Amino acid sequence: YGADRTGIVSFFLEALLGMSEYDMTRDYVWTQFTKGRNVKLTESDAEFPQWISKTNNCPGDTFADKMENHLMEFGIAKSTLEHIREIFVPGYVAKA
Repeated sequence: YGADRTGIVSFFLEALLGMSEYDMTRDYVWTQFTKGRNVKLTESDAEFPQWISKTNNCPGDTFADKMENHLMEFGIAKSTLEHIREIFVPGYVAKA
């Protein structure tokens, strides 16, 4: 349905690209349609607020910066993250 592995990858990508927490939450909530649930975050959706919280605990000025640092903690190179931004953000030029 896209709420598990695909959902977490989407969350990482959306955060890295600068999507707001509100919009990411809204995007995640849409996955609940496939489960036949009410469209709102419930206690059974506890993993999503944890993703937000873990990212917010990382250093950085913006949520995107925090996500970048979070992903680098997993061993992803900054150059790889910059390349991802170049692919998805029109006009973005990687920082040196």
